[in-house]
Amino acid sequence: MSMRSELTEDQRAAIHYEVPAVEDLDEAIRYSPRPLAGTPDEWARSAHPGLRRIAAGSAGLSARSRGLLAVDPDLGVRVLTCRHQAGVGPELLLRAYRDFRGRGRSRLIYRAGFPTHGLARFAGDPDPGMRELVLRDPDAPAGVVLGLLADPQRCVRTALAGHPAVPVDRLLALLDDAELGPYAARNPALPVEAMHRILDAVGAPRGS
Repeated sequence: MSMRSELTEDQRAAIHYEVPAVEDLDEAIRYSPRPLAGTPDEWARSAHPGLRRIAAGSAGLSARSRGLLAVDPDLGVRVLTCRHQAGVGPELLLRAYRDFRGRGRSRLIYRAGFPTHGLARFAGDPDPGMRELVLRDPDAPAGVVLGLLADPQRCVRTALAGHPAVPVDRLLALLDDAELGPYAARNPALPVEAMHRILDAVGAPRGS
């Protein structure tokens, strides 16, 4: 009711409503009723977070509206802006990823502009999702990467087994690890000879 298009902002404010926390990146788009009138730029200026969330997932926003929504006080608005709008800066993408813990969080990582360099600083972060980001840092020191191979969270251990900073001798040893072996086999630093041994073991034919 509070999102009906014929209401003024004062009338919306007079209605007691609660905007639910976002558990899914596209939840606001999927379940919120689309306004019957207005434009995305008008919704972006609304005091109602629900309307701003719809604006964040809409095409045709002005650059000014995209900039405002990217720093919106509502987490749902920020996350949806990062998910659906082009041109969001690296630090804002990283902030949205840090703050959001719902389903589809990792999809933010693949948005254009998500940072890579400097992510090793999160190796000691209490959030496993932040520690996983070290995989994306090409300059992460080998010592940091090796430390995360013993992380208490499996998702962090398996992610970091794929980091090219893992020394070759340790990487070869990981191939025999029941948990980390399959992930180490995907490591781009794995020597070609080891790749051939893996393929030979499963009977994959070699090219002529």
